[in-house]
Amino acid sequence: MSIGSRLLPALVAGCSLIVAQAQPWQSRSAPGEGPNPARAPEPVEVHPASEQLEEAREDLLEAVHVVRRMKADPQVLQLLQRAQGLFIVNDYAHAALGVGVQGGEGVLVTRRGNDFGDPIFFNMGALSIGAQAGATRGEIAFLLMTERAVQRFLDERTFSLTAGAGLSFANYQARGMAATGKLSDVVVWTGAPGLYAGINVGALGVLPDGEANRAYYGRDDATALQIASGRIPNPHRNVLAMVLRI
Repeated sequence: MSIGSRLLPALVAGCSLIVAQAQPWQSRSAPGEGPNPARAPEPVEVHPASEQLEEAREDLLEAVHVVRRMKADPQVLQLLQRAQGLFIVNDYAHAALGVGVQGGEGVLVTRRGNDFGDPIFFNMGALSIGAQAGATRGEIAFLLMTERAVQRFLDERTFSLTAGAGLSFANYQARGMAATGKLSDVVVWTGAPGLYAGINVGALGVLPDGEANRAYYGRDDATALQIASGRIPNPHRNVLAMVLRI
C-alpha cells in the first residue's frame, strides 16, 4: 500500500472534525419548538396589600371631603377646635325603619398637641340610628370631645360607640351646640338630610382594621395605639390632618 493511500482516511477524518467544530451552536429545545421559542408574558400578580393600600387612600380622600363640609359650618368648626378626636364614616347604606344600618369602614384621627395625628383605619359591624325613617346614604362623623371617648378606640378590641356603653352622646344641632359650657363625650354630625329628629346614633362592633393599617404604614406593628402615640412614622402625606388644621 502506498503512503498516499494510508494518509487519505486520516485526512478525511480531520476535515470532518473541523467542519463539525465550525457549525454554530444551537440551544436544545423541546420537541416541536424552535431554537428560540417565544415566551408568553407572565401574569402580573396584584398583592393584597396593594389593594388594601389603595382602599385606605380612597377612604382618606373621602374623609377629607367630609371634613371640608363640616368646616363650612362655623359652629362645627368650633367643635373641631375642642375635639380630642374625630371618627369619620364616609358612607352608610340605606336604612330600613327602626333597624341598624349596614356597617363599613371608618377613619380615626386623634389630637396630638395642637394638631391631629395620623389616620387609623377601623371596621364596624353596623350603625344604630334608632327608630326613625328617611335615612339615606351619607356620611357620619363622631366628634370625640373627651379623652375617655378616644380611649375606646385604642384598646385594640371590639367595642360599641353608643350611649349605652357609658358615654354621653349629643346630636349636632346648628343652633347653640358650640356655645354650651358642658359638652357630651361624643357629638354626632351627619351630612345626610333627615337623619336627626331626636334619635340616637351610634356605631356597633367597632374594631381596628389591622390589614388596612399594616398596608398603609408598611409595618406589622401598626396598631391603633402605636399610630396614635406617634411611634409609627407615616410614609404618606397626612392630608386629613392638613385639612383639619384650624
